[in-house]
Amino acid sequence: MKRRLLISVLSLFLLTGCQLASDGPEEGQLVGVYFTTDVVSIPGTELEVDNISSAGSISLTEGQPGGRLYAQELNDETGDIYYDFPGLNGVAFYQIPVVGEDGQVRSIQENNQAIQERHLSTAIEDGEETSTVKGVLYAPTWGEQKCLFANLIYQTEDGKVYLEATPDAFDCASMLEEGAYVGYTWSSTTMVETSEGTKTSGLVFEYGYHGKNPVKKVVFTQMTADHQPISTGEYPVDQMPDSFEVDPDAAYILAESHCINGQGVSYVDRILLDRNDQDDRTFTTYVQEIPGILSRRTTTILWEEVGE
Repeated sequence: MKRRLLISVLSLFLLTGCQLASDGPEEGQLVGVYFTTDVVSIPGTELEVDNISSAGSISLTEGQPGGRLYAQELNDETGDIYYDFPGLNGVAFYQIPVVGEDGQVRSIQENNQAIQERHLSTAIEDGEETSTVKGVLYAPTWGEQKCLFANLIYQTEDGKVYLEATPDAFDCASMLEEGAYVGYTWSSTTMVETSEGTKTSGLVFEYGYHGKNPVKKVVFTQMTADHQPISTGEYPVDQMPDSFEVDPDAAYILAESHCINGQGVSYVDRILLDRNDQDDRTFTTYVQEIPGILSRRTTTILWEEVGE
């Protein structure tokens, strides 16, 4: 696949008015952010010559931690491209332009359940097209204190994708309460060469850290139409099933999420899932697959036919 990107301008600003100091490398264009809850330490790839012995042998010392880590370009089960950073435990958020052999430009997006409320919009002004990518990360309001590190993702002129580690955290989950939100913005301008000529486009990333009370377990109680319980199933939040089969005689499900608020106090959040409501075909909760970051987990509700 043929890809060319010509670099123009890179700028960085924050909605909160706090500056995150980081200048993009000349050979790379900003295309995303990789979130981690620990400092990323990338072993240097360059080797330094320490000593050359009289016999001609040399001893080498590995470079200092830091620098960049290149992504692997992979294909999922449907054949779509995605980018993975081997050895890292985090969440990718990117919009990577790719020019195909037919000269058409398309965008590659991340595929994960941690980036919520993802939205892409495009505006054209003075001949320049600007795409704005918005996304939200949910952070647990209670538990082990975790800070979020935003490691910038770049793409080189020949299409390679890499991240640069940052030692500076931009927010900590312990600072957030339920519903609290902190927003940030990164922006860049890119010149993309296509079969139709050189195209100037801007890319804006808007993302936020949103406090959410964590769920410890979920209890499903199947109920008859006259409000009698049929059966109860209890699931730790990290063991929620992909699908849940409902008894044919159940008219609705009482779904109870056992939560912990920002002060560590337990409470129960209850909702009803109704057999006759087309919107009640799924149940969504959030789990810490990565400590400090909540990922969405969806259970499909399988309503069986009512018995005669």
